[in-house]
Amino acid sequence: MSMSFVMIEWKIELLTLLFLGFSSMTDAAITLTVNPSYDVKVNQMVTLTCELDPNQSPPIHVSFESDKNSLCYLEPSYGNCKNTSNSCITRYTASCHNETTYILQLTVPWNWNGMRVHCQTLYDRSNYVVFAVKVPVTYVTLTPTSITVIAGQKIDINCTTSYCIPQANITWYISSIDISRQSKFTTDTNDGLVRTMSALSINLDKSDNGKQVYCTAINIPDQSVTSMMNTVTVLYRPVVASNVSSSYKVLEGTTAVLRCAVIAANPNTGIMWRWFRTETPIDFEFLSYIPIFTISHIHRNMSGSYNCSASNSVGTSEAAVITVDVQYKPNIIDTQRTEVNEGERVVLTKEIVSNPLSNVSWYNGSELLLTESSVRTATYTIEKAVCMDTKNFTLLASNTVKKNVSGLVELVVNYHLVYFICL
Repeated sequence: MSMSFVMIEWKIELLTLLFLGFSSMTDAAITLTVNPSYDVKVNQMVTLTCELDPNQSPPIHVSFESDKNSLCYLEPSYGNCKNTSNSCITRYTASCHNETTYILQLTVPWNWNGMRVHCQTLYDRSNYVVFAVKVPVTYVTLTPTSITVIAGQKIDINCTTSYCIPQANITWYISSIDISRQSKFTTDTNDGLVRTMSALSINLDKSDNGKQVYCTAINIPDQSVTSMMNTVTVLYRPVVASNVSSSYKVLEGTTAVLRCAVIAANPNTGIMWRWFRTETPIDFEFLSYIPIFTISHIHRNMSGSYNCSASNSVGTSEAAVITVDVQYKPNIIDTQRTEVNEGERVVLTKEIVSNPLSNVSWYNGSELLLTESSVRTATYTIEKAVCMDTKNFTLLASNTVKKNVSGLVELVVNYHLVYFICL
């Protein structure tokens, strides 16, 4: 009976001692340090060292505490720890080097981010150490996995990171060119971890076909992740060009061969061709449905602009225009003779039909009177006609098709005193 009373009395004294010890804790007699740092990556090993003042009052019991629970309780015994719980032994590595130095090694979990840790005795409490735990972003996914768009249309692409700490930054690229300014991002949290979601809205044109779009994410320096690289397929209508000069010169009566080719298209299959004249309404008549348009025995009235266009499943190309220039020799149009009175001013004219325009020469017999360049109407002027000007003048016309096409221009001068033809 007396033994029971003694035990109860001892427990009361111990509880009183504990109460008095906690109520009188200070920050001066005990220090907690972390090696290598409180700023760590998830699952990194750290060493917590609790240093006591050499003048600690017995009994000496040290515990490592977090905001959530007690981590480990240590009691020294000649350089070892006694009465240490199994959970402390299995989860952490604890050591009691002496009565003033206590060490706890542990792996820092992700949910310790922002966690406060300290150590304490019955009488004193250490400083607080606040952990900053970094959880690296481990992946970033890009959707959709297939990007096919018609040139000029807008498409939305998304990248989403894994949950991590701190928030990851996402950067967008198209063939190594940063296009992030066209994106927006949002975040959501899950049990303290952060996920970043970035949406890219972009207009793609035919020059982007075959380029790779991807994103990268980073939240810890030098530890970035990259999404899959998605090759862009941009569909666009054909682009056509002629492999002949835009001004196609051909001699009348020969064969003209006009050619067009697709220089770019996606898809480049199922191409449909159409040829038409600019002067003809497009829905009136198509001249050909193949890339080559042949005109046999071409005539001068076939000069003009010829358009070729190509179509695929996306649309119809802008037309390539070929201007056909049918060239032909000079033709001096016959006219009636010119009759004037002596002393009058006379202008002799002849119309010349040719392509290109003709250079002309006026002759009186073998005497060269006048030359003119690139004319449609040849003109020779006699300021004061005399009776002896009655004659046939010779006109020679030349162009690149034929030289020296000749014609006669007849002039009759009437004598002004007696009405008769001057001979």
